[in-house]
Amino acid sequence: MDTGADDAVLPDRIATALGLDLTGAEERPIGLADRAPLRCRYAPVEIQISDGVCETYRWTAVVGFVGATALPRPLLGHAGFLQYFDAEFRGADLEVLLIPNHSFPGVRT
Repeated sequence: MDTGADDAVLPDRIATALGLDLTGAEERPIGLADRAPLRCRYAPVEIQISDGVCETYRWTAVVGFVGATALPRPLLGHAGFLQYFDAEFRGADLEVLLIPNHSFPGVRT
């Protein structure tokens, strides 16, 4: 999670694993800290997060995809992810508490 990131951006390999065809996807350059602008392709995906015990949240969001060498791990920024949650960062416990806010468009099971 990155509170300073505008978008949720994932490595291309995740699009491949999901069977997404990014041919013809909207493409925009994005800037990551200390890097030249990167080509980022955007597509809607269903996101699901869970505490692994009793809560699961699922929604559809438009996320960006970039080359894996440019972004080795998912970047969960504002648009499509953090905009839907109030987040409490518990540094000493190495955890983040996410509470869906009034803009959360998905379902909780």
